[in-house]
Amino acid sequence: MKIEINKIKLPAMPMVAQKILSLNMDNDRDQDALVPVICQCPVTSARIISMANSAALGASGGPVISSVKEAVQRIGMSNAYNSALASALFTLKSQSGVYEFDSNRIWKHSAEVRQVMLAFAKLMRSFERPSPQDIALVALLHDIGFLAYSAISSELTDTLLERINNGDNSDEVSQELFGISHDKLGAALLSSWGIPEKIVFVVKWHHYKLNNYLYNETYALCNLLIIADAALSHSINSYDPLSTSVTFEQALNFLSINAEDFDMTLKNLKAEGVDIVL
Repeated sequence: MKIEINKIKLPAMPMVAQKILSLNMDNDRDQDALVPVICQCPVTSARIISMANSAALGASGGPVISSVKEAVQRIGMSNAYNSALASALFTLKSQSGVYEFDSNRIWKHSAEVRQVMLAFAKLMRSFERPSPQDIALVALLHDIGFLAYSAISSELTDTLLERINNGDNSDEVSQELFGISHDKLGAALLSSWGIPEKIVFVVKWHHYKLNNYLYNETYALCNLLIIADAALSHSINSYDPLSTSVTFEQALNFLSINAEDFDMTLKNLKAEGVDIVL
């Protein structure tokens, strides 16, 4: 069985995500509304609190956070908004099958990708460095296409996961079964939901090749994601063990960063428990 790409019906945006996306973070009243909206989704609430207690976000040694309100205060409004939006989008409905993509596993991988992207971005020249808000969104949403497969066809998703678990290339198999790879499907899904075009573009091409950009912020963001995702592709949380391969030297060249600083950052990430290889 193979699905025809033109017959794919993309799932609707989850209700809590719709509410978050409708908020204007430049408005004090909407800022006050963010915490109550987050609390409507238990999974998102737990993830925001977990983030606030994460050593990767500077919580080491601080008091343990137990409420969404405290978590938002610790990680900041912009960070909380983007992370809550991404988490809420992860709750899209899926058809039940024998197997299904583990949303928590994808979230953990995406959170690691964000951690690596933020660390690498600090080494980039200021005028080329993507914003932390853009990094958070593309990192947390780059693999959402995997979740969309379950919403489209449980039968084909069962076959896809079985073959991935047997060592097949996820992009090749998904192309064979669904007629579209997870990066392109994720981009189509995000575009249909009204997510900013810059984010959609980077998600769409995060399994493509590195770009020789001339101070283009979108391409810089795309390179950053490609490199971070490839450096974590072998992780137990990744569904992409055969994804794009990137070398240490390529990362230096395409991010225009210093070798010694980069090496030190890699050592620091490994000390923090990030299973990164470059």
